[in-house]
Order: sequence, then C-alpha cells, then structure tokens
Amino acid sequence: MFADISQTREEIRQRMFMPDASPQKWKEYQRRYSWAPFISSENKAFRLFRTQSEYYNGETEIMLRPWGVRPPVKERAVPKEMSFFWETGKGEAFEGRAFFSWEKVNQQFAKAGKDFKLDFKIAPDNNSMQIMINNQPVEVDSTRIYKSEFKFKESYQ
Repeated sequence: MFADISQTREEIRQRMFMPDASPQKWKEYQRRYSWAPFISSENKAFRLFRTQSEYYNGETEIMLRPWGVRPPVKERAVPKEMSFFWETGKGEAFEGRAFFSWEKVNQQFAKAGKDFKLDFKIAPDNNSMQIMINNQPVEVDSTRIYKSEFKFKESYQ
C-alpha cells in the first residue's frame, strides 16, 4: 500500500515542519463573547428560515425557524462565516453570507461590551445588507446575497 510513496520521512519533515508553530492562535480562537446574531429586514414580507454560523474555534451552530428568528444571547466564539436563508414572497428565496476577518471582528467584539447583538439588516429589495454592533458598522471581508432554491415548511406557496 505504501510502496508507491517516493519520499523519505526526512524529506516530508523538511517540507512540512513549522519551526515557529505556536498554539497561541488556536488559544485566541477559543475566546467567547456574550452575543446573538439578529437578522432583520424592513421588507414586511421577510421570513427568516435558517441561520448557520461557523466559528473560528471550529464550532458550527445551526438555528432553524422559530429559534433563529430571536436567538438568545449566549457565549459564542468569533464567527468566521455566517449564512442565512429567507424569503420575501413566492419565488423570492434568498441566501446571504458574510465572511469575517478574525483580527477585525475580534477587536470589535472586545469593545462591544456584554450581551450585544450582531445585527444583519437586509435591504428591502434583498440586494444588500448592513452588519452592525451597537449601531456601528462591522468590518467584514465580504458579503454575498443570491437567489436560493431551498424550500422550507413555512415557505411562501
């Protein structure tokens, strides 16, 4: 099975060894803050169905309707990526994504205080979003919104 490997252990060690490796980054990723994601829109037909958060510490959290509509504030790590699914009418299903930088968002979370909301305000036309903490814009790497094919039990018929 391993007879086809054409590298020696020493060659692998030289190529993959990281002499300055430190667990510090992973220890920092374990930091938690007391917060909740809150996703809203001024569009009166807005229905949020699913929220999925992937955190820098490796955890994943999925909240479905009705829990994701008003999630509790609790200890959570810093988000790496958040995805959410909503509809504003029949044939108007969307998926939004936000990608976060550890350095930028961790700094903002540290300054936010206790029990804050990470607000995602989706534009009424579903084409853009603002992300805020305590009414201050959150710096993100990127955001994306696109049409979705997902259907949910409470989808518009």
